[in-house]
Amino acid sequence: MRRALPALAVAVTLITVWPAARSAFHEPKAWVFLGAAVLGAALTLPRWRWSALPLLALTVVQPWHSAEEGVMALAFAWALAAWPSLGIEARQFTRVVGLAAAGVGVIVVLQAIGLDVFSMAGPQGLTSRLRLYGTLGNPDFVASVLLPIGLLSLSLRQRGEGRGEGLLVPIVVLIVAALVLTRSFGTLLAALAAGVVLLLHRRGQGVLAVLGLSALLVVGLLGRDAGRTLAGRRYLVSVALPHVLDAPLFGHGLGATALAWPEWELSYWQARCPDAACVAADPQRQFAAAQDHLHADWLEWLLERGLLGTLALLLALGAPLVAHWRRADPFLLAALAAVLARSLVDFPLHRPADLCLLAALLAQVSPPPAATSPTP
Repeated sequence: MRRALPALAVAVTLITVWPAARSAFHEPKAWVFLGAAVLGAALTLPRWRWSALPLLALTVVQPWHSAEEGVMALAFAWALAAWPSLGIEARQFTRVVGLAAAGVGVIVVLQAIGLDVFSMAGPQGLTSRLRLYGTLGNPDFVASVLLPIGLLSLSLRQRGEGRGEGLLVPIVVLIVAALVLTRSFGTLLAALAAGVVLLLHRRGQGVLAVLGLSALLVVGLLGRDAGRTLAGRRYLVSVALPHVLDAPLFGHGLGATALAWPEWELSYWQARCPDAACVAADPQRQFAAAQDHLHADWLEWLLERGLLGTLALLLALGAPLVAHWRRADPFLLAALAAVLARSLVDFPLHRPADLCLLAALLAQVSPPPAATSPTP
């Protein structure tokens, strides 16, 4: 059971929706993640990974402007500290999360043909791609978690462990279908990052599979305005970046972006335009609106957690990779690369399903302490 805990946590987090919650998609997932992380910490006491403890300590002492953000951050830190010592079995993990991902894929396909099974909980009146929110609340959020899981499924196939598993092919097909249907620019970037990792590790079949997926993604993206999307991202960064220096060491606190955004945006436009006519004529005016996140996770971490919090995150993420990347499964590393590449243009590090998956992926990079200790 303890080995299966991260897999079950990711699977349940992916599919959990609670219509009565303030945030029907994120809030219940955050609490499921926290419960699994704390349980993992209890099961592995005192064999917690030291590299995650600074992040845990800073998460506890920093101000929380949003309870949901705080719960997610706390769950992520506990999971990074505890889950590596559970001894996750990679094949079992991929099977479990693959089935959950396939379930999400089925829901996305149904939504694409007009059958929305979450119409009571999901956003109302959406058209085009935005109605394909699966169990995550947004098509970009769906694609963010499905691509890494799809890469893990390819790993089973590459090692021959998928032979005889009749569900492997439909799982991959459903994941690919959902990725293409959601038409997310971030997915293409994440897929290319994964392809580079597989190329460096000389996994030719994996590279070909990612290239094929990338071609399908490009076709799916036809008709979307990449220039406008990039301009919107640049606007968010331009408004927020100067405020890194307002609180450089400890940051503004968890969830501060949404709270401070009106003030930051006002300052930006006051410095840019002398009057209302100038604002109305400015091409960036179309992007002015309330924001919860910057779509640039590393900048948002620096703003909310400061330099100390960002260094603590880099330590928690980097320590296991530096120590064990040569022995890790290349497809696992590709899945990690996909998540981290997406964080450059999206905010997976501020979503419970993505954080839960990322913690579980990192836990598999290095073996548990008991596995590396000599037998007396």
